[in-house]
Amino acid sequence: MNLRNGSYQDEYVPEFGGKSPRDKFLRMRRKTDDKPASRNAVTGWRFGALFAAAVTLAVLIGNVTIAGVFTSRVRAQGYTSNVAPISVGNCGYIKKLGIGIHLVINIVSTLLLGASNYCMQTISAPSRDDVDRAHVKGSWVDIGIPSLRNLRFIRKRRAFVWFCLGVASIPLHLVYNSIFFVSANNNLYRIWYADDSFARGAPFNETFFTQAIALGNVNADKLQDQLMHGDRYQNITNDECINAYAKTLIEDRGNVILVMDRPENCSIFNDPFDQRLSEPGHSSLADCGNTSATSLYAVDNYNNNFSPETDPYITNWYYWICSQDDGAWKDQLGADPWKIHGIKVNYCLSEKLNSQCQLRVSLNLIYVVITFNAVKLIIIILIATSHWINDEPLVTVGDAAASFIESPDPRTKGVCLTSAGYIRNNKLSEEISQTVYHPQRKRWFSAGSRFRWTIASLLTLTAIGVILGLLGYALKMLGSRFFSQRF
Repeated sequence: MNLRNGSYQDEYVPEFGGKSPRDKFLRMRRKTDDKPASRNAVTGWRFGALFAAAVTLAVLIGNVTIAGVFTSRVRAQGYTSNVAPISVGNCGYIKKLGIGIHLVINIVSTLLLGASNYCMQTISAPSRDDVDRAHVKGSWVDIGIPSLRNLRFIRKRRAFVWFCLGVASIPLHLVYNSIFFVSANNNLYRIWYADDSFARGAPFNETFFTQAIALGNVNADKLQDQLMHGDRYQNITNDECINAYAKTLIEDRGNVILVMDRPENCSIFNDPFDQRLSEPGHSSLADCGNTSATSLYAVDNYNNNFSPETDPYITNWYYWICSQDDGAWKDQLGADPWKIHGIKVNYCLSEKLNSQCQLRVSLNLIYVVITFNAVKLIIIILIATSHWINDEPLVTVGDAAASFIESPDPRTKGVCLTSAGYIRNNKLSEEISQTVYHPQRKRWFSAGSRFRWTIASLLTLTAIGVILGLLGYALKMLGSRFFSQRF
């Protein structure tokens, strides 16, 4: 805005004029305008919008590069689906790699969000014409802050561009973090109940375990050979055993042998939830024979999806860790001593496996991100370069001050000390009484209106209420499904 073409050129010149702040401002603006400037210099909000466009373009180039590299890599590995592994290895390394990738994604998405928010604030900033129209209607606009209220006063095309830019951000940030994810193997395993002599080659009832078709294909001979001649199984304490297996995802462990005291019979190890043992042709664990003549008492498969229908039993994912005799966890989970169906467990022999995890990529989600990234880039470029969309907005309070000093508004002239509350309650009229300044102490609370404090408080209380409600629901479900009233 060049004051040399304004209506005050003849009255306010560097050599003449009064000593008021307005006179000094105009003389300073003229001196500034007289300085030679590059024709290609871009300053103010337009420079910020162009910088936002550059950031968005850089992110788009990175996304397209990533899509091309991983698409070629996935297809070269023979995968035809759009979700495939791109790295396989130790779970510790893969998880750290996944954390690092998601950290980068969040940094990039924050840059995109910042660029988008800046342009949304710029496009919603009113021009001087928008301010004048609002004043004519007896209303006001917000300057220097993101404002939904301004959308009622700015031009429709600018409000439409603002809406498109906001909508483009929603799917972009919803799916960005889902492009890469880590998947881990969940190892199924068998639980063997044995005497400590089993690992040293003591005899056992081979016939029973050969015919125990309810448990699938079990090979006790192979297991005993591995214990005697290999280092595949580790001797771990009861605490270590419980911590290793008392979880739904078993990544680095396999079969486990519970070395325990000799029971009176094998029927105590029957899983009360396993209906297969009562079906024709299925062997029962009660058939294992004389326990004093065998070093291997029972075997069972880990199962975490059974749903018993008969009272008084309750759902328990780890029935073999914590028995449920009489419908309650009478034998509470603990390692000192650790008893299963009344029989003391001395230690465990656990199969140690290499944890294998995969870092997987979803190519479809990359394409979705690229699409909305491109849409966002086009919108930001239009905001930065098109005068038809965004022409001389008052983005900051300084912009508004410069505009009103150069071209005062008769409706608000001389009422700079009038409070926002007065304007809200009385609207703008032809005559507004001038306000005399009286120093008074203000609380931080007064910085925001009561309406905004109310909305912020309601949103906060709603979020806390939802969290507490979900917590209560989870505790209720735990109490009804996993704990007995007689515990």
